Amino acid sequence: MKMPLLAQLLEKLRRCTSGHDLILFAGGLPALIGGVGFGTDLAQWYMWKRELQFAVD
Repeated sequence: MKMPLLAQLLEKLRRCTSGHDLILFAGGLPALIGGVGFGTDLAQWYMWKRELQFAVD
């Protein structure tokens, strides 16, 4: 049975002994979460703008 991608990544990080992988992962995760949040907010803003324009028309 194949492990999910996230489980494989976490297992690789657990086995790594040098420490640099964990630092890169910890530094990149907030950027990833922030990017997803920004994309969600942007999509909601766009939909709200379209809804207002539709109401005016």
